[in-house]
Amino acid sequence: GRSLLVMSSGDFSSLAAVRHLHSLGLMPVYHVRGGLQAWIAALASFDQETDSAFVTVSGDPALQPLSTLKQWMAVLSGFVIKPTYMIMALLLGLVLWSARSPDVAALRWSMLSFFTGEAWCAINYLIFNDTSYLSEYLHSFGMVVGFGFAFYALIEAMDMRMLRLSAQGQRCAALELCGPCIKHEAVDCGARKILLLLLPALVVVAIVPLLSPFNTASYNAIIWGTPYNYSHPLIYQVFEWRYCPIIALAAFAAAFVLLWRQPRRPLSPYVMTLTAAGLGAFGFAIFRLGLGKAFADEVFWSNFWEEITEFVFLAAAYGFVLVFSRTFLAELAGRWPWTLLPPRRLPAILRPDISAGSDAKAVTLTQERPVVLIACQVLQGQFARLMPQNRFSQTIFLEYGLHSRPGQLKEAVQKALDGISEPSRVILGYGLCGNSLRDVNAGNHTLIMPRVDSCIPLLLGSWDAYLEQMSREPATFYLSKGWLEAGDHPLKNYQQYIERFGADDAEMLIDTQYRHCRRLAFVASNPMELASCRDQAMDVAEFCQRWGTRYEELLGDDDYVRQLIAIALGEDHAGDDFICLPPGSRISSELFFRL
Repeated sequence: GRSLLVMSSGDFSSLAAVRHLHSLGLMPVYHVRGGLQAWIAALASFDQETDSAFVTVSGDPALQPLSTLKQWMAVLSGFVIKPTYMIMALLLGLVLWSARSPDVAALRWSMLSFFTGEAWCAINYLIFNDTSYLSEYLHSFGMVVGFGFAFYALIEAMDMRMLRLSAQGQRCAALELCGPCIKHEAVDCGARKILLLLLPALVVVAIVPLLSPFNTASYNAIIWGTPYNYSHPLIYQVFEWRYCPIIALAAFAAAFVLLWRQPRRPLSPYVMTLTAAGLGAFGFAIFRLGLGKAFADEVFWSNFWEEITEFVFLAAAYGFVLVFSRTFLAELAGRWPWTLLPPRRLPAILRPDISAGSDAKAVTLTQERPVVLIACQVLQGQFARLMPQNRFSQTIFLEYGLHSRPGQLKEAVQKALDGISEPSRVILGYGLCGNSLRDVNAGNHTLIMPRVDSCIPLLLGSWDAYLEQMSREPATFYLSKGWLEAGDHPLKNYQQYIERFGADDAEMLIDTQYRHCRRLAFVASNPMELASCRDQAMDVAEFCQRWGTRYEELLGDDDYVRQLIAIALGEDHAGDDFICLPPGSRISSELFFRL
């Protein structure tokens, strides 16, 4: 006739026992949710004398006094440090809201995910008195996602801005270390080899939390007259020390399988995404495991150092962005949220590194300014065919050979800009061209540029058409009427090498430069252009057969160049395929990144 309460250290054993007793017909039998940890926590609602009559699982009193210093530290960590880093995460996420570059965009989602998780932690404490399992799971999940995005941001930043492993046509920073490079020869990538060794190691290390025993500590304290329970419920430890490592193991294993099945290919974005996801789950598991084991019986210190560590994490994110603000924040000028608060009203350290007057209104294309064209000589025929008469005050076509000398190309473009006598709207008929245009100063002019890596999308007619061709055959050398006239193609290069270095060295140089090409694609704007240039293109194709390169003919389109001209003339609006830079700003690589 009596009720039976069944408890275990956490939840699981007692729940199984109660189900078994119910199957035997024994009633009433109840499972105590949270086990002995929750039983001790429930005592905090009684007076201190009742609480002190009980002992914890370890035999210590259920009520353990905190020193004055510890009480102040508890208040500081919970009501000052925690709200501070939550606000920091939210603000940084909003500041980076309009970021286009993958690394900065990933950092934005890291901050917003982290803030969301911590908001659920606050809701659990303020509304549910730390008893809502769902709120705590959302808290933990927000941290896992936040850590994952942070790792992805770090990987992308190191790749794009330092190592340049994935940047086609750009020299990898590890070239001297590796020797032959996958970008130019049929060899394996050194980064892939390292990752093939690293991923199994991460799989092994991820097993560590799976073998760790759970902590059952639970005790009550009085913080300035308010009772509070210190414990790390076992059901949360299951998520942190079991589920998260399993997620990490699965992600690392999947990344390894994908990498193993893609020999002699650049690192796949899926591999990097899975690796970052695994690091996010594993990082959170190790973070909680380290604190839990370091302060197994002193949960107060575990809670305190968790808040301090998370504050340090946010401070590091802020420091990283501010130290490199010239790169990370310049692309945000004139976009939300900067448009809501003019840069001159912001603290100097938060302003994008452009002139104070270059806000969003400055990029409005009005008809008062003259229009100038500065473009590569290779595109001269295309622009000449499409430019309306008497609408351009000046046209400047720079030597085609500058594209192979980035420093000289930058100087030539800057000199051409500086030579324009009055403030103008300037079309730059260039892509990023291997970072050749990086740091070019707009001066008094408004710059209108295509958001492309090279001139190939301009010849094909759109960025989507370029992506389609890249998906068909990445190792393609493109020819056009302009390139044939300029004489920059394998056959012409070979003839020049013979004159300069002799036949033997010319063979070695031309093989090193072009033997990785699998396709030679001649791009023409119309069938007439295709027919007029076919003989020259076939001569180049016949020469390239030494590497087994196949020849294709593609009909391009003038739409991209036509839109570029229309935007400069105020007849169309710039979309995502174009870049409009206000006076006083500089060209940065990040402006060309596409998600």
